[in-house]
Amino acid sequence: MSRIHDRLPVILDQAAYGAWFDPTTTAPKQVLSQNLNDKLEFYRVGQQVNSSKYESPDCIVPVNPL
Repeated sequence: MSRIHDRLPVILDQAAYGAWFDPTTTAPKQVLSQNLNDKLEFYRVGQQVNSSKYESPDCIVPVNPL
């Protein structure tokens, strides 16, 4: 993911949601250490995705392969 951006939000597998939101979780690093690279797709999109005024699903249409 660091190829894309150095400050991405946390991406969790749905199976980890319970542990992530559980205030008694004692090992948050285990929740964060899951490797989801084989489950993610990356592709470039147009710059209109950066505008909150652009409300069209075509803003996430791939424009170039990554």
